[in-house]
Amino acid sequence: MNLLKAVIFDMDGVLIDSEPLHTKAAINVMKQFGININEDYCSSFIGSTDKHMFEVLKDKYQLNTPIEDFLLANKQAKQELLKFEGYPAIPYIKELIIDLYKHNIKLAIASSSPMDAIMDTVKSLNLTPYFTHYVSGMEVKNPKPAPDVFIKACEELN
Repeated sequence: MNLLKAVIFDMDGVLIDSEPLHTKAAINVMKQFGININEDYCSSFIGSTDKHMFEVLKDKYQLNTPIEDFLLANKQAKQELLKFEGYPAIPYIKELIIDLYKHNIKLAIASSSPMDAIMDTVKSLNLTPYFTHYVSGMEVKNPKPAPDVFIKACEELN
């Protein structure tokens, strides 16, 4: 008897190695606003939402720019980098997902990323047929490291 009924995957760092691209985008965005940050500083936000990171940066540097401006600039910076670099898949992740699917394990993704980024990633890796549920950190009250995104995915998977 198989006790495993479902698996919830995070996206960044589990399905794809996205952190280098996220870091480059954040550094480029902050340069546009006259602030220099580095990779080490960006690493303290791994797993959190872009909104949270830019709220912290906005407060730290006492910037009057609306948070939406940071988020738009960041989205544009990521899109530009994705055109040239893309997100590399974590080795053997697709094989694992296919194997779980073949064994009737329900699959979900729970990520801090916006839903459009989740869907773009799933499509680019040709994983759309295998997942039944997707939860974005934008849909929950508390971003990671709070467990809200994973709790919501568990609820959706029953």
